[in-house]
Amino acid sequence: MRDETGKLLTDYGGIWLFELEKFNAQVIDNEQTRWLRFFKEGKQLNDLNLPDWMNTQEMKQAMNTLCQFSEKERNYFAYQARQDFLRQQGTILFEKDEALEREQAALAKLDAVSSERDAIAAERDAASAEIEKLKSLLAEKNLKIPI
Repeated sequence: MRDETGKLLTDYGGIWLFELEKFNAQVIDNEQTRWLRFFKEGKQLNDLNLPDWMNTQEMKQAMNTLCQFSEKERNYFAYQARQDFLRQQGTILFEKDEALEREQAALAKLDAVSSERDAIAAERDAASAEIEKLKSLLAEKNLKIPI
């Protein structure tokens, strides 16, 4: 990498592009091959039982870093699963509360209708009693009214 004047930006860095699908070396004979195989197969390796080609200090450190990333990822997904569960439970409780409120509103309407029906029945009974009272008064005076 060079700047506008052509000077190197760093003596020990660079940008590398790898096509890991095309890498198929089975024999590890240099560090480049070791790293390429690690990049390709690192996710499938067992950190407690590493193959011989991984028995260098750098590879053990790389595997340790990979495990830390994997652990963080697992923790992240566990956290997300917990958050999803809590959201679902919240939704269920919210819907349950809404259903309970609707049921209470329906019961309140039913009580109001029942009270109104009872009031109408009481008025009807009072009107019937009044009619009977008037009939008896008319009967006492021997007045006949066709009903």
